[in-house]
Amino acid sequence: MIEEKQLTTDEASAAREKAADEAAALRYLEPGDFEVFELDGAYRLTLPHDRSYLKFAAHRTYPLSHPEKYISLRSGINGMEEIGIIRDLRQFDKRTQHIIRQLLDRRYFTPRVTKIIGTKERYGGMVWNMETDRGAKTIVTKGLHEALSENSVGCYFITDVEGNRYEVVMEELSQESAAWIQRVI
Repeated sequence: MIEEKQLTTDEASAAREKAADEAAALRYLEPGDFEVFELDGAYRLTLPHDRSYLKFAAHRTYPLSHPEKYISLRSGINGMEEIGIIRDLRQFDKRTQHIIRQLLDRRYFTPRVTKIIGTKERYGGMVWNMETDRGAKTIVTKGLHEALSENSVGCYFITDVEGNRYEVVMEELSQESAAWIQRVI
């Protein structure tokens, strides 16, 4: 017969606090803490004198407000094991920045609008014809006010009915293209 040990209230509380502290522990990665490289078409990450990850992913913790800061590097099944967090990507060497940005671009595909050719109301929604840095695109959005959201001063996102986002930077648009956005805001 196996004896079960009853934990006192204080012991149980201490065990819960320890588990919470371990779960909340963040590992911030600084330049020199890790190396990233490409091998056979896949990106690898190595923590010197610790371990190597044959597969890893980069996730933005604040994708809209701080796209270059607080980037979580993850591994494991479904990318759930956090390797660590990069506080500011710009602190790292150009090669590391390039690789991490490539991983982020794969995850967060957000074309930038370069020209708005026109919009048309249709069935309570809007059809947008535009040029982006990824080519010409026609998208359908819900109502104009639902589709447009401000990210920062002069920077907006247009969200289509499929949930795709398109970035609009007002100062980069011609007066004619900016006028389409001005009508809404």
